[in-house]
Amino acid sequence: MAGSTTDPDQPDRLVDLYGKVRTIQGNVAVIDLMTNQQSASVTGETMTAEQKAAKQAARQAMSEEERLKEKAAAQALTGETVTVLIPVGVPVKIKEAQLSGGKILEAAMTDIKPGSIVSVWTEDSVKTGRVNAEYVRISAS
Repeated sequence: MAGSTTDPDQPDRLVDLYGKVRTIQGNVAVIDLMTNQQSASVTGETMTAEQKAAKQAARQAMSEEERLKEKAAAQALTGETVTVLIPVGVPVKIKEAQLSGGKILEAAMTDIKPGSIVSVWTEDSVKTGRVNAEYVRISAS
């Protein structure tokens, strides 16, 4: 599938949970929550085309080691953990790295692995006492 940089299945609001998958058994994932100070899609910030181009040029000029350091500094574990139920039929997508075009492609539950970085939009789960996923996006590593 060719994919696109936008996804009509993605909820039209900010992401509810962002983190690293600790474990996944069946359709239940334990996620270590993280902060993310670099992703506009997570923080809700809007960048102009000029700002995006400047940021991309600066990242391309960095060595791989510098890029990894920057990424690690922007993403830190919060110390909180959440258990998320991902019901059958919930859209699971994977977002390619920005340098590869940032396209959003179809994925499956089996693509969610321990160590995966995920963004999860959740349903209102006050009644059930559980956190139910409505949409899951896996970040390319």
